[in-house]
Amino acid sequence: MRVFTCTPVAFKGNHTFFSRESGLLSRALGSIGVNSKAVMPLPGDTEDEQDLLRVAYENLEDADWWRALDLDAVVFFAWAMPQYTPIARAIKDSGAKLFLYLDASGLWNPWSDGLDWFRSYWNFNTRTYGRAIGTPRFVLGALRQSIPRFFAIPRLEHMALADVIGTGSPSALQRTIDYARTFGFDRITERMVLSPPAIPEHFGYQGEFKKKRVICVARWRRQDWAQKNPELLLRCLAMFLDSCRDYEAVIVGSEAGRLVRTPFYPDELKRLPITFIDALPNSDLTKLYMESQVSLCSSYHESFHLASFEAACCGCSIVALDSDDVPALQWLAETDGTLAKKETPHAFSDALMHEANAWERGERDPEQIARRWTSELQASQAARRVMRQLRLSF
Repeated sequence: MRVFTCTPVAFKGNHTFFSRESGLLSRALGSIGVNSKAVMPLPGDTEDEQDLLRVAYENLEDADWWRALDLDAVVFFAWAMPQYTPIARAIKDSGAKLFLYLDASGLWNPWSDGLDWFRSYWNFNTRTYGRAIGTPRFVLGALRQSIPRFFAIPRLEHMALADVIGTGSPSALQRTIDYARTFGFDRITERMVLSPPAIPEHFGYQGEFKKKRVICVARWRRQDWAQKNPELLLRCLAMFLDSCRDYEAVIVGSEAGRLVRTPFYPDELKRLPITFIDALPNSDLTKLYMESQVSLCSSYHESFHLASFEAACCGCSIVALDSDDVPALQWLAETDGTLAKKETPHAFSDALMHEANAWERGERDPEQIARRWTSELQASQAARRVMRQLRLSF
């Protein structure tokens, strides 16, 4: 059985690539006995690993090139973007089955989601680019996406080529089904399945003692602040740690240490137990998750937020914003977390307090949390699910 994965973007093919999405799934397929490689366009990179197949981009659009690989299926990570339709068509014309992975937040637009879409799209543009640039971007983007022939129809025509269409969470699945039906593509809805991104196998729980700790993992670079919202994070932690003196907090991720030098760093945090760690090897990050009770995500928007699900696989509950802009975290919190009702430090601090009390009352079982999510998300399980959804034996 030969099932390759493919992404049409020339990322670095290093260990980071093979720890998520296309690269991780390819290796997971190999771990269950499927012949698999990850395919990516040139140019190559000095850090490329051996099980990566780099090719000229024009080959990806050539059915004969795909046919020569003699594949049973290709799992294509292309987010249903119309510019990659020639690749999807070449894969199908080669005779291989096509599994199309969508963005994990699902598809939505002004026709199927109305005011919710406009609110979300406005917030994304103005927070990311500021009002001066974000406003014209919002207007132009809203006009473009309001004309189905310009945006929605080409996406759905791309999706219609697939044998299976994978979505990242239950709400993303329903959102994408609604999207297809809005534009008369009901025939493809039966091909849509729940297929969340894989999590590396080393994220798990082995009975470690859970400290009274909140862990926050993300990229904290200046260019990511509009999404990750570190000001809200720091202010809510200041409130929470001041109220719950037996708790500590750890913030992990690129440039985390620079947050102490920002103008919004609360003075009261200087006397509270909070640690900043810029980068960690996976083994140390896993240990931190295993020993923490709560994972906090302060983001305004996330398609899936892998860090929260890594933490859940290690027995953590989660706190995040109650918003359709973080749909996968709504799914996680249904059983194992609390959602903040507003984008305010008070609301997030209250949600953290709710989780702390749940742990104190014995309402959170780390073994149960980890079992629930590892059985759903660990890479080997994700690979088996993809093979079942493709109806391929292995």
